[in-house]
Amino acid sequence: MLRSVILITVAFLTTARPSLARQGSSAAPSPGFPVPGMAEYSVQLGLDRAGHIQSLLIFHHADQIQSLDVCSEEPVPREDKVGTLAVTDYNFDGFPDLALQVAANRNKNDKFCIWLFDPQARRYVASPELSGLTNARPDPKTRTVYSFTNMDCLYCYEKKNYAWKDGRLELARVETMTVDPLTGPGSGACNFVLSIQEPQNGRLKLVSSERVNSSGVRCIARD
Repeated sequence: MLRSVILITVAFLTTARPSLARQGSSAAPSPGFPVPGMAEYSVQLGLDRAGHIQSLLIFHHADQIQSLDVCSEEPVPREDKVGTLAVTDYNFDGFPDLALQVAANRNKNDKFCIWLFDPQARRYVASPELSGLTNARPDPKTRTVYSFTNMDCLYCYEKKNYAWKDGRLELARVETMTVDPLTGPGSGACNFVLSIQEPQNGRLKLVSSERVNSSGVRCIARD
């Protein structure tokens, strides 16, 4: 099923051990959790009195260099997956970015606060574009970022692919799978419609639409 696409492997900082200073260096050990791929950087959760996350504290060796406020209106509780901190490269520049899960619902439509690492400033910068997406995930093979929204009907979803251009996200493709209005939800094998839209001249244009089964496989018409 296509909805399994959203489950990718990421390195969870909350399971990492505190990093040590580089061998041969007199610098004090870095506090918090190390950022994979950048041994001199570490992250610590900034908590309020209730134990909720209100910021991320960024350290370079033992020195705190940033305090990143969460993008949500309220501090983030640490419940199940919510409050989990992960690293992955969202803009394919080779540097690890940060993603803090701030919301989840029964349809597995998760929200994240996302910060991109700026290699020139050597700082993390908030990305409102990425933080506004549902189930934001990078796809290194296509060098695109996609959002994936599970709809109320079983197997129905909307997937949007975005490409980076001049440091901003541009919509490149929209894929939706919905119940075929001619057959209704029913129990048949070909009760869904898979539609693909792509931007052309500033507007989304339907480029394909076909009946599929619940796995997204095209149904072969019979005489």
